[in-house]
Amino acid sequence: MAEIQRRLGPILAERDLQMRLEGPEEYMVFFERKDEKGIEWRSPLNFIFADPKRTKLEEAWFEGHAVALGGGRSEVRPVGTTGWIYFEGGWSQNVLDVGERHALRNWDEAFEYAARVLLEDPLVPTENSLWKIVDGPDMHFFWPKLEELSHERGIEEVDVGRFDPFEEFFELEYRGATFRLVFSDDRPMRVFRDGVELQTKRDYECGASQREVLSKHFDKLDRELDAGREP
Repeated sequence: MAEIQRRLGPILAERDLQMRLEGPEEYMVFFERKDEKGIEWRSPLNFIFADPKRTKLEEAWFEGHAVALGGGRSEVRPVGTTGWIYFEGGWSQNVLDVGERHALRNWDEAFEYAARVLLEDPLVPTENSLWKIVDGPDMHFFWPKLEELSHERGIEEVDVGRFDPFEEFFELEYRGATFRLVFSDDRPMRVFRDGVELQTKRDYECGASQREVLSKHFDKLDRELDAGREP
């Protein structure tokens, strides 16, 4: 801990970060702070200290194998068109090896890498259900496909909302109808049109993608409206 403070202390002070030690066996040092609302934000960087009972060392030594560097990184990704975001990545239990045969050849290089992550990568909230922050990765992964489809169909605004921590949705207008695309942990994307759930189960069972399912229902609406215009 003292070595971390010596090497990274100025950066921690610059970003107003505190070190926090967690873990019953292997200990992890995280770098975090709380905002004015009491929400905890954490850097994706962490150090992992091996269990001293296993290493037989009373203190952690950076030049041995008693300390490891966590390999987490983080990026902010837009979701929808109304200001919602998703934090891709975050702290990880993946370990970056330090040694002559690895990308980080020694602990000087490892601390340089750690400093870069602390300075460059956004802090990630440790809580869920925060305003304008999408929790589920499915929404994030589907957004590029939905964005492409929206451009094709002339849809300018795609909003995002949340029912509860386990259900989030996209909402958009297409040809006068309101479509809501609901994502939850245990179900594939559900499609609602003007509050009525549309049938999607058979399409998924036949191997259709979420984009194809939504396109099918857009096409159905197109046919209905175009048929109504025929003389």
